[in-house]
Amino acid sequence: MKSNLMFHITTDDRERSAMAQAATKALSEIAGWEAEPCPSSLPPALMNYLYCSWLCLVVAHWQKRTSMKKLFDAARESRVDIALVEAGMVYPGGASFFVSLIRRFRFEVRHPL
Repeated sequence: MKSNLMFHITTDDRERSAMAQAATKALSEIAGWEAEPCPSSLPPALMNYLYCSWLCLVVAHWQKRTSMKKLFDAARESRVDIALVEAGMVYPGGASFFVSLIRRFRFEVRHPL
């Protein structure tokens, strides 16, 4: 079922998205991940984000129009984890960020010993 929701993107939304995008690059650099733009072989919901192939990790930045369902589906479909970075509070001289981790679905069954 397709959603007909319309989003009104404000200047604040654009600023938060840009801050989160910059934070994804900084996080990747600090962690030493060799992140590159997502390849076209990944689902369309992951385009415009960064991808670290050796970790099977997509580093995504918050956008108002981001569909969490699409991100969950993309993680399961492509078997990648997704770190979603969102800008938090902005204060003089800095800002806080939140990182949520969406784990890919694992096809394993664990039995108690």
